[in-house]
Amino acid sequence: MRAVEDITEQIRAELRAGRLTPGQRLPPERELATQLNVSRSTIREAMSMLEVAGIVERRIGSAGGSFITTSNSAVVARSISDGITLGRYSLAHLAEARLALESFTARRACEIGKDTEFDELERALDRTARIPDENWDQKLEAYRQFLEVFFGMAHNPLLYELAQPLIQKTADVARQLRSSGNDGILKIRRQLVAALRARDPDAAARAIQEAIDFIYAGWLTRSGAGSAR
Repeated sequence: MRAVEDITEQIRAELRAGRLTPGQRLPPERELATQLNVSRSTIREAMSMLEVAGIVERRIGSAGGSFITTSNSAVVARSISDGITLGRYSLAHLAEARLALESFTARRACEIGKDTEFDELERALDRTARIPDENWDQKLEAYRQFLEVFFGMAHNPLLYELAQPLIQKTADVARQLRSSGNDGILKIRRQLVAALRARDPDAAARAIQEAIDFIYAGWLTRSGAGSAR
């Protein structure tokens, strides 16, 4: 285990120094084992630890191998999901985190958002409106696309990455609880886009608050207040 830990720390050090970059392919296991004077099983275990940490992803096929990941938001999403399962986080915590990030993003978008981005939000909502309520998974995917555009409007890559696991976990909860058949969130999102176009940060923040309240109330209704708090 000491050798495995040393290897994972070397990989992290190479990343910090900029000698390894996101998307870069690592040498094959045999080559790494020779370079580091360890067994291939040790290399394999180190890669597994780095994969769990969200630093390395392993691909199969002719173009496969171990690569430095470009994003570890999936790992953060798993951590959030585990935290909810273990009782460290509640659905109320998830809603509050969404509220904080979305409110900041809305105010920032009122300052620097582009008309073309507002148009893209409108198109995402139009696509959502055309999906029947019973096709809930498709609606969730359409809402995810809306949020991808929305969080990108702050033009802050770190905030965008922080938002990804929250988007994913929210979708997981919605998928688990299923829709009530009331797609009222669509109307609220249109109010948000109108506020963004008007460059009205206070109206945008109110629309965000209304949207989060609507989502959270639905969670409570479909899961039971006791388990969601």
